[in-house]
Amino acid sequence: MTIPTDHGIHYAVEAWLKDQVSALHHIRKTLHKYPEPGWREFRTASTVAQILDECGFNLSLGQDVIEAEARMAVPENQELDLWYQRAESDNLPFLEAFKGGFTGLVGTKVFTKEGPTLALRFDLDALTLGEVVAEDQPAHMEKYKSIHEGVMHGCGHDGHASLGIMVAKLIAAIGDQFPLKGTLKLIFQPAEEGVRGAKSMVANVDDVDMLLGAHFWPVGSYSVIGGLRGLLATSKLDAQFFGTPAHAGKQPELGNNALLAAAQAMVALQGAPRHSQGVTRINVGTLQGGTDRNIIPAFAKMQLETRGSTTEAEAFIRQYAIKALEHSAAMQGCRVEIDQVGSAPSGDSSPGLAQFVETLALKEAGTQRVHGDHQAKVSEDFAYLMKAVQDRGGQASFIGLGMDSRLKLHSHDFDIPQEDFEHGCRVIAHVLVECLHLDYNTN
Repeated sequence: MTIPTDHGIHYAVEAWLKDQVSALHHIRKTLHKYPEPGWREFRTASTVAQILDECGFNLSLGQDVIEAEARMAVPENQELDLWYQRAESDNLPFLEAFKGGFTGLVGTKVFTKEGPTLALRFDLDALTLGEVVAEDQPAHMEKYKSIHEGVMHGCGHDGHASLGIMVAKLIAAIGDQFPLKGTLKLIFQPAEEGVRGAKSMVANVDDVDMLLGAHFWPVGSYSVIGGLRGLLATSKLDAQFFGTPAHAGKQPELGNNALLAAAQAMVALQGAPRHSQGVTRINVGTLQGGTDRNIIPAFAKMQLETRGSTTEAEAFIRQYAIKALEHSAAMQGCRVEIDQVGSAPSGDSSPGLAQFVETLALKEAGTQRVHGDHQAKVSEDFAYLMKAVQDRGGQASFIGLGMDSRLKLHSHDFDIPQEDFEHGCRVIAHVLVECLHLDYNTN
C-alpha cells in the first residue's frame, strides 16, 4: 500500500492498520490454533523469526538470547522432542536454533546511533488447559480452535505475540517514510506461565532505556491501563516427600507416612505468619500421594506457591513455607526435596511512562477510558525485565490493554474479541511510533 505521509506519522499508522487488520486477525487466529506450552514454542518462535527476518530485523535466536542455567522447570528431553517434531513437519525456517527448548528470540533494528533504545516484550507460550468452545463462538465457527488436546491460549499470549508481529510489519511499512530515532528491540519470551522464562532473558535489556510489555486485561473494551502496579513477587515450589511403605494392618509402625507428612505440611502452611511490610499469599494447588488403601504411603508430591506485595515479604513467607515442609517431613520420619520451578520479583510500572501511554492512547488510539493507578494483584515475570531496566535508570511499563470485562483469563473458552485485539494493536502502534519518531524523554 501507499503510505500517506502528508498528515503525519499517526495518520499513517491508522491508514496502515485499516489496510492490514484482516491479515493481523489471521495471524492471531493461526497462533491460537497451534498453541505450544512453555519451552516448547518451536512452531510459534519459528513463525515469528521468519516474519521478523522478512521485515528486515536482525535476529538473535535460541541460546544467543537465553541463559541456559536460568531456565526453570524445563520439560524432559522426550517431551521437548515430541513438540519439536510436530513443528518440524511444517518445514519452518530457523527451527533448529530453538532445539532443546531455547524458544526465545530478539529482533533488533537500529535507526540512528543517537537516541534511546526502546524494547517491547511479548510472551509466546500457551496454557496446559483444554479448549472447550460453544458452536456459536468464533473459534468454532472460524475453525481456529486449538488442535492440541489439553493445550490452549487461555491467557491471550497469541494476541501478545501477534502484537509483536504487528510492530515488525508496521516498522517495515513506514520506517523508510518517517525519520525514526534510536534502536528498537522486540523480545519474544518463552515460558511466562509459571513465571519461568523472563529470568533467562534479562541480559537482553542491559542496554534498554525504555521497556514496554502488554497484556490483554478484562477491564472493559476500549480502555487502557498505562502501567500496571502492584505486581506480586512469587515463588512456585514443588515438594516431594519420601517415606517408607508398610502393611497398613499388620505392621503400620514400620512405615513412614509421606502422605501424612505432606498433609500436616499443608495445614501448617495455612497458619503462616503475616509480614508487617506487605501483603502475603500462600496456596497449595495440588497434593498427591500413596498407591493403595492398605499401604502406608511412601511418596507424596505437593505443588504450592507463595506471593508477596514486596520481594522481601515474599522471601519471608517462602522461608516459612520451606521450614514447614521440612519440619512436617521430619515429624513422620520422612525426607522432603523442594524445587523452585518458577519465580518473579515484585514490580511497579514507571509512573511517567505509564502516564505517557494513557495520554497518547486517549489522543490517538480511540481509547475511551484509562484506569490510572491500577493494582494488578497478580504475578508476572515481566517484572524481572522491568526491574533490570529501572535499576539502571530507565523506565518500564506493563500496559493493560482493556477487553470485555466479562471474560475470564485461564478459562476453557477464553478468546480475545476482535474489537479488543484491534484496539490493542492501535495502542501499541501509536505508543511505538511516538517513542521512536518524537523521541519521548525518558527522564
